[in-house]
Amino acid sequence: MSSLPLQFVGALKAETRRSVEGTIKYMQAPEGRGPSEPLRSLGQWYRGLSPENQALVRAAMNYAAEGSLFRLLSVFDNVAFAGDIRGHYELYHVGETHKTRLNNPDGDFLYDLFNELP
Repeated sequence: MSSLPLQFVGALKAETRRSVEGTIKYMQAPEGRGPSEPLRSLGQWYRGLSPENQALVRAAMNYAAEGSLFRLLSVFDNVAFAGDIRGHYELYHVGETHKTRLNNPDGDFLYDLFNELP
């Protein structure tokens, strides 16, 4: 089996975690031209939490983000559906010299690879 599906899932999982950390950082200290009112309220609420509760929020956000990724990978693996869309998905990585199917029906499920990663 190609290691590319595992690398792909690992990269998505890492990006998911980076996104959560970026959101936490933004809630701690919003940057830019000014956050929208909902983000301003959310940041104010988050900054008012105890460190223990902030850690719980971070854990819940990671759980939700990784759960969403797991569900998406299940759709790509053709074991779950996206709404009313029926059919199957073929997910490819196209490199400079070759094309690799990431959700190969004869290979590992992407969601299983997700579960193997820390």
